[in-house]
Amino acid sequence: MQTRFDSSLATAIAAEEKVKVGRPTVWRTIATAIFSFPMMCYSLLVMAMFQWCWKAIGEHDIWWHMLNARHLLQHHAFTRVDMYSFTAAGSPWLDHEWLSEIVFYLGYNSFGLRGLLAVYFVILMLIIAGIYYRATRISENCKNAAVATAFGVWLVVVNTGPRLILLGWLCMVGLLLMLDHFRESGKGLWVLPPLFALWINFHGSWIYGIVVLVVTIASGLVAGKWGLVIARRWSP
Repeated sequence: MQTRFDSSLATAIAAEEKVKVGRPTVWRTIATAIFSFPMMCYSLLVMAMFQWCWKAIGEHDIWWHMLNARHLLQHHAFTRVDMYSFTAAGSPWLDHEWLSEIVFYLGYNSFGLRGLLAVYFVILMLIIAGIYYRATRISENCKNAAVATAFGVWLVVVNTGPRLILLGWLCMVGLLLMLDHFRESGKGLWVLPPLFALWINFHGSWIYGIVVLVVTIASGLVAGKWGLVIARRWSP
């Protein structure tokens, strides 16, 4: 009887140890996510984009924008008149992209050209990550998503460089991800006001976000099926 009890106890202990060994730890889970095939595809996309980044560092408009940011941080007041134009100096003017200018200026003021390169490269990485993540979730195939994202990277090359519009496109990616989350869970719309509050002060491209939002709302007012296109009506 004692022998049977000891054998059962030993079996239970061995089973528990096996569960502990097979149970994924936090670090193992993180390592599995980092050293994975989808992450490798994303890394290749980032490497391809970096080849364009350092070549496009000579964006001429950024110096004027960073001068605006320096004036704002030094005087703690928004620029209300044109201070730089030869023919229109003193004309009323509002710096509506001040928040983006501060982001780039802080990078340049801290580390020079390397800081400027780092700031806009990180923004591009986040944009690519958002596109890749969204394409992966929709297609459920990281290889197809990588191809679609590569095409998107090719389009992004037009805006490669330290340009303020990059923060606008980052907000657009955030808007699309938020709308995807809302379709799946019915939650998350509270993010819209703070997102647009930032976007309006980042870049004038916020108007395109309003267009996307209106089209999304309108598309949920009808239901139907046209080939591969399926429209589902919004629930109350």
